[in-house]
Amino acid sequence: MDKFEALNLIKVEGETVQVPAVAQLPLTIEAQVIYKQDQDPQAIESEILDRYYPKGDFHTAYTAKITAAYILEE
Repeated sequence: MDKFEALNLIKVEGETVQVPAVAQLPLTIEAQVIYKQDQDPQAIESEILDRYYPKGDFHTAYTAKITAAYILEE
């Protein structure tokens, strides 16, 4: 599903990244990922795994460097 299309959002070309900004959300922060790490299921207690991750949909943590911050003007 194209979420932009489904929500009638207008894409605006980013200044420093290849990911679009959203015209309806004028405060735009662009960033470059410098590190990412998948969550380690073996480091999570089984009670928490069963309760919060029954489908095994674990998180990925990202660290990024902000490359631009601006307000989209109409």
